[in-house]
Amino acid sequence: MTRVDYDVMDDNTYSYDMSVHPYKIHVGKFYWHCAEQYVLMILHPDSLHWQHYGYAMYLGNVLNPYDMWLAKLEQLGVTIPLGTYVQYYYDQGGTEHKLTNEDYRLLVDAVAYDCLKNGMKRGTAYESYPITEIYGFTEPAEQGDDMSVSMASSFCAYLAEHYGFDRLTSYCSGQMTFKEAFRTSFDRAYAKWEKSILNEFSK
Repeated sequence: MTRVDYDVMDDNTYSYDMSVHPYKIHVGKFYWHCAEQYVLMILHPDSLHWQHYGYAMYLGNVLNPYDMWLAKLEQLGVTIPLGTYVQYYYDQGGTEHKLTNEDYRLLVDAVAYDCLKNGMKRGTAYESYPITEIYGFTEPAEQGDDMSVSMASSFCAYLAEHYGFDRLTSYCSGQMTFKEAFRTSFDRAYAKWEKSILNEFSK
């Protein structure tokens, strides 16, 4: 069993330290990142790339009915000031309050659609800025790191649904290469995901 110690602080930071045991996560006012940090801690990658951020957001937010970010959205409501993608979310049946995990998945896909259709760098860091530009990214970029975290989460959800959750987990945890896990190339899988997102939201 993996132990994780949380420190919830009255500041604007969140971070984790993989060099100590039990793992320690320092969470400030951005407390809704707890689930994501916990998943990253379990994955324990040498460096963080799109598959780690995307998997953490997918597992910790999209699949987690008790996620604190969902609770925050539930309280505040999904409103247009959040971003231009919200209208796409509404058009597909998303609700303002009483969100389910399906609503949150729809919201993540709506962000991805907005980025693919209208370009990036128009929202928050996780929404529409490339992973290479978010705070804390220091590694040489790899294929896929030009996605935002929300796009990577949507892509991970697509991979899990079309190729299997176990294969996604094996890839994101570093046990398999992309080709070994999904029996296709990154470019081909990405193109299919992109087409599915564009088709879904253009209806």
